[in-house]
Amino acid sequence: MQITANSVKLLTGGNVIKQGDQTPLTFELFDENGNQVNLQEASVKVKIANNQIVLLEKTITINPDNTISFSLSKDDVIGNGKMRLEFSVTYANSIVEKFPAEGWQEIMITPTLDDLSTGNVAVITIEQFEQRINTAVTAAEEATTSADNAASRANTAAEHAENVATNLTETELTLGNFKFVFNSVTNSLDIVVI
Repeated sequence: MQITANSVKLLTGGNVIKQGDQTPLTFELFDENGNQVNLQEASVKVKIANNQIVLLEKTITINPDNTISFSLSKDDVIGNGKMRLEFSVTYANSIVEKFPAEGWQEIMITPTLDDLSTGNVAVITIEQFEQRINTAVTAAEEATTSADNAASRANTAAEHAENVATNLTETELTLGNFKFVFNSVTNSLDIVVI
């Protein structure tokens, strides 16, 4: 049976916050028996990481009710996405304990619209959109027809060139009762009596 050494519970602030939001987050730390950890005369730091690196480490406040709180300031540049939180408690006797023992406390930081630039957005009606699509389809059909016609002309030209080449390979000459046929490909002369 596995017993988790300690755990963390989010009390206020929510686990989804907007980037740049300064909402205070409050947590409660528990020992393996589920009792609240005594943080008097201790200090607590939080590390915030994405799935690759630690982005921020800061000392956080221990409240009179033995909970801990912090908020992200505008200077805490950590980006957005799923973030992992790990709390390090240094007790008065210098022993350090990390919370939670299993995994991390997770929060999601969603992007803000503050980072987007402003500008004009083109708006068209459905009819205008449909007309643009129809124009594009017509242009594509015309291009296809033109390409088909060009291919047909090329095939006709190739056939004509083949016929000319065939006719150039055999030369005929008739003299009296004799027909002379010279084949330039085989370099042969056939004589036929007519």
